[in-house]
Amino acid sequence: MTSSQAWLSANGLPAHIHLITDAQQSAGPLRFADLQAPPNAQLHLYDVAGAQTENAGIASVDVRGARERTLSVNVSGAASALKREVVLSIDDREYARKPVAAVVIFPQLQLKSGMHRVRVSLVPRDALPQDDDFFGVIEHTEPSVLLVTHDAQSDEAAYFAAAIESQTLVPLKVVHATAQSIGNTPLQEFSAVVVADSGLLTAAAAKRVAQYVEAGGAAFVTLGPQSARQQNELITGLAIRKTTNEEQRIAQVDDSHPVLRDAAGWRAVRFMRHIVVTLGEHDRSLITLQDQSPLLIERLADAQSSGRLLLLAAPLNRDWNDLGIHPLFVRFIADAAHYLTGRDANAMSYSVGAQVTTGIIGGAGGQIFAPNGERVLQLSDLAGASHFVPDQTGFYEVRSDNRKRWLAVNVDAREADLSKLSEDALTRWQALTPALAARAKVAAPAADNPPRSIGWPLLLLAAAFLLSELLLANYRLTIRRDGSQMLAKGRDGMRTGESEVLQ
Repeated sequence: MTSSQAWLSANGLPAHIHLITDAQQSAGPLRFADLQAPPNAQLHLYDVAGAQTENAGIASVDVRGARERTLSVNVSGAASALKREVVLSIDDREYARKPVAAVVIFPQLQLKSGMHRVRVSLVPRDALPQDDDFFGVIEHTEPSVLLVTHDAQSDEAAYFAAAIESQTLVPLKVVHATAQSIGNTPLQEFSAVVVADSGLLTAAAAKRVAQYVEAGGAAFVTLGPQSARQQNELITGLAIRKTTNEEQRIAQVDDSHPVLRDAAGWRAVRFMRHIVVTLGEHDRSLITLQDQSPLLIERLADAQSSGRLLLLAAPLNRDWNDLGIHPLFVRFIADAAHYLTGRDANAMSYSVGAQVTTGIIGGAGGQIFAPNGERVLQLSDLAGASHFVPDQTGFYEVRSDNRKRWLAVNVDAREADLSKLSEDALTRWQALTPALAARAKVAAPAADNPPRSIGWPLLLLAAAFLLSELLLANYRLTIRRDGSQMLAKGRDGMRTGESEVLQ
């Protein structure tokens, strides 16, 4: 309804909109007024949903725990007279089954290291079988973080590693690397990458980290003395304006962000030096200093990237700040590591029609196979293989860098809710726009007084005036060959000798 004005007749003529719909309540807008048709249109509704039927489906599947996984199945809809069960299959093999309930829990899943395909089914199926299956992917690996510093034995590396490993929600293992060794390290094997002073990286290494984030990875980056020598930050491309030596305190903290929910203590930190950067279109300042320059920046996901990136515009260095000696440092780094490595359990699957990140890094090449075994990408599409839009439910196979990954795709869970708009709501919908016939009757001209054009009479009158002017001119004026003019007098038109020479 909100877009109908764009494709209706542009000249404002009366129009009729015939809408064939199932009047599904879950598809309605938040504001009822958004259903109103344009002023020049009359709406005609055709409800084809038929009789209301009972339906039960799998609303969602949640996974909890890092080592000992617990899977919870949330079943929606009315109870059925059928004796139904919830069947859990892992990697095409039945793992367990339980009687249907609002919430069915499968505790302590025995999983080997690697990626596993999970399928949860309701059996026997009901009249709407499309929501009786749920496809998901569980990546059961030991979470690890790649820590890149100039020296793996430095105090900075020790501080970062201790803070990352201190968080207990998801135990993380820290793997040390240097700017020289990161070039041969497969970044896809790590839950996150932490770079202390991104100016240490080569251009090629910085590009690999940026591609890793674009493909869905996570990174925590700090700026330091080496970054201050650059015109742009190497990973994000943010413009580096200057390095200020004026002592600053924290002016504003966005405590709504998961990393900063416990923001007490930040205003006690002194920043003797920091690097001033210019925010980009997809950047958000989480911590702001007194001079209004951003200290902690988050690169927001966009159409080109689904990863997460946090950037701290100062290093962990005593000459620059005293952040490392405050108790909040350990909590901050631990929360940042959990935020970067953690993912919503519902993100183990995607919906049909939604844009999906494939994990294929640009230029590396790869291929995607649909659940029916057909190729998704043509040779001309390989350049944009980092994203695609699935149109089938099931498991998509992604092959790149000699690795194989799985993407699970399901129907939109809202489609399983068959509740319809009430008859009163349908009546009010049609009453939002006055009747088109009444408006047309007022606007239309009377049938017994059709409009007449006055163009032809005006044209004939102009022709008559032109003809009379020509006749009069020929009668009143005669031009001699010698350039003189004689005025006609009397009936025969001329008298000799009575002439006037024209100058």
